[in-house]
Amino acid sequence: MFAKPFTFLLVFLLAVTNFIVLLIPISILFFPLFMIFQTLFVKIGANLFFFIIAKVSLLIIAYVVFDSIFGITMRRLRKGCIPFKKANSVYGHNDIIESFELLKKKFKINNVKLYIDPNFKVINAYAVGSFSGSIVTVTLGLLNQMKEKANSYDEYLDSVRGILGHEMSHLANKDFLPGLLTSASESASNFLSKVIKWIFVALAAIFKIIPWVGWPISQLIIMIYNIVNFSIMAFFNYIFMPVYNFILKFFGRAIEYRCDKESAYAFGGHNMAKALSFLGGRGYFSLFSTHPTTNSRIKKVQNIKIKEGTIRPGIINMLCNFSSMVLVVYICLYSTSISNTAEIYQHYINEVYIPVTQQLNQYQRDVMQVYYKFTGRY
Repeated sequence: MFAKPFTFLLVFLLAVTNFIVLLIPISILFFPLFMIFQTLFVKIGANLFFFIIAKVSLLIIAYVVFDSIFGITMRRLRKGCIPFKKANSVYGHNDIIESFELLKKKFKINNVKLYIDPNFKVINAYAVGSFSGSIVTVTLGLLNQMKEKANSYDEYLDSVRGILGHEMSHLANKDFLPGLLTSASESASNFLSKVIKWIFVALAAIFKIIPWVGWPISQLIIMIYNIVNFSIMAFFNYIFMPVYNFILKFFGRAIEYRCDKESAYAFGGHNMAKALSFLGGRGYFSLFSTHPTTNSRIKKVQNIKIKEGTIRPGIINMLCNFSSMVLVVYICLYSTSISNTAEIYQHYINEVYIPVTQQLNQYQRDVMQVYYKFTGRY
């Protein structure tokens, strides 16, 4: 029941953490300022942290809303894919289309299109949606595996139906929402990473102009960036992501079991079990969830009977979807409320602007006095 909010929250925290870690190279650039204005950073440290959390959260939420309206992730994922209606050479083409139309009625999702990815090697299927429409995509590799393992045409068709029903359940229950957060984090992180690299490269180029000491300093800047960038990538690949995936498995299982069950309601538990048996020990790779073992999934669906009428998301699941979004918005609003921007600004005025201005004015007066002394002008 709580799989969706926890999954959504985990992915959201991953996205926020990803942004903060990416800011480390920028923080290193400002380290000399930290040493000069230690008192200021001590006073505004907590406020500045929550201010960053609030702004990053706001950016992620804005991206997800933008993605949901314009279908950015959906368009990216279907790049290189072919509308299934045009793939006439696919085995069982017409029957698969007919089955998909039946699923659209069973799940009451009209604005959804079926695509095929012509990749032979990848065994996969996924679903993603937006306000502008939704897609279900299967790879040619998946269909070929179903065809090779099926003992008859009917068995092949039933297994394909089971996979399509599983993906339609993901759509109906909005299981792709954590995936949109992941996509938002990935896209924004790639952009921010490039910007940070440009900043370091630009600084290195500027310091190169300085005679004698410029070249060593520029090389030091590039070396610092490479070390920090390597450390960030190592942290994410070998520490953060394995721990994240380990935690996510426990929440992803409940979602996969539910999708299997709802697909079984559409075409029967025996057919869904047959489809799962063709997938191997761990099933196929999913973009937005972690699959439990195939044997455990088969045991849970093999005796389910076909359910007449439409298959609708449960009220609890709808509430979980709503609570997921509310939870993320609450984090953003709470971080905003406790980050006192007025206090940050006031400390900046008192600790930086006024002292620096006074020092510059004093320096200007000293320079003018020296100038008057040597020129005799007043």
